Amino acid sequence: MKRTSRFALPALLSLPVALILMFASSRAAEAQTPPDLNGGTDHFTCYDVIEQNLHPPATISLTDECNVTLTGVQAFTPLQICNPVAKTVGGVVTPITEPEAHLTLYELTQKLPSNPRRVVVNNQFGRQTLRVAAPKLIAVPTVKNGIGTLRDVENELSHFTCYEAAGKKLLVSAAIQDQFIAASADSEDILIHAPVYFCSPAEKTNGTDVFPTARNEDHLVLYKVTPSLTPPNVSTVTALNQFESNILTIGPLHFLAVPSEVISCGN
Repeated sequence: MKRTSRFALPALLSLPVALILMFASSRAAEAQTPPDLNGGTDHFTCYDVIEQNLHPPATISLTDECNVTLTGVQAFTPLQICNPVAKTVGGVVTPITEPEAHLTLYELTQKLPSNPRRVVVNNQFGRQTLRVAAPKLIAVPTVKNGIGTLRDVENELSHFTCYEAAGKKLLVSAAIQDQFIAASADSEDILIHAPVYFCSPAEKTNGTDVFPTARNEDHLVLYKVTPSLTPPNVSTVTALNQFESNILTIGPLHFLAVPSEVISCGN
């Protein structure tokens, strides 16, 4: 059952707000069945991590599936932790397939060249052209709260290089339920906005250790969502990955990561 009280609307809506909601509902109805992607990657909901740093910074190299190589970059601050999420759009339900596999998004500390390009992707929201710029994040497979093993999670999920991205607003409504929201037994309603990051599966080198992509992984497009939900009854989680074992303080929901097929990397 969807929770409605948190988002109850005033009895009288202004015309602009009403039009936005009507448009979002129509776009949700137009959402496609998710394409049959090779990797079977889950959707993810990404929540802010508050006031955490990785000490010392990890120096790594990355080569992603769009043939972009970053050598000797440093990952420092964990910005978001991402839960696998069950998502319903326009009556189409996308379930969780790998509940133990999470991602932590770390900021790359250097200011890296943008090398602007246009990347064409296809996902449940159709074919989209993204304006992709500088690499900003690395997404790292993570075990949350000691559930599962890091080896199993790394076999299920790749590292990703995540680039700044821009594209058209979707304004699609969705109902979501992840491991934070599950504590309340209800799904939550969100509105999906524009893309902000494009993430490509990457081989990661850390010292002499090389970590290939886990499989024929799907790419991810991260979209901004509203409202910025605060997880009910969840304030901290433990996170274990190749960079650290740490207790992370959880903030509000920020992104929805959608598995996507790349039509063109735009190189």
